[in-house]
Parts: sequence; structure tokens; C-alpha cells
Amino acid sequence: MNDIETIREKVDFFLNSNIKVHIDLTDGTFLNGIIIKKTKEDVYWLEERKLGRVFLFVREIKTIQEYREVGR
Repeated sequence: MNDIETIREKVDFFLNSNIKVHIDLTDGTFLNGIIIKKTKEDVYWLEERKLGRVFLFVREIKTIQEYREVGR
């Protein structure tokens, strides 16, 4: 399994489990929110906590993990 397949599997898991995520992107920025919908292969909608709804492309994801509140 390559990195893209691993990321895709994690994104699908968080989408299906309705779990809030923290995503580090390849450009050095990050997103926090809930993945709400898969629009087509490797393209998702993310409800980002500050930006609202944004497209999420699997190839732009460096890491994805469950979101943790600071201090928890």
C-alpha cells in the first residue's frame, strides 16, 4: 500500500465515523474540521472550523489524524 492509498483509507474512515480531524497539508498549512462528503475519487468536502466548507484533495494531504483539543 502506498502513501496515497493509506491517506485515502484514513480519510474514508474519518468520513464514515464522523470524527473531527487535524490535517497537515503538503504546503505547510493545516486544517481542522469534519469531513462531510466525498464528491468523487480523491476529492472530499471538509467543514473546516474557521474557513467553512472547503475542498479537500487527497494528494495535498501530508498527514491526517483525529483532532485533539489542546490540554486533553
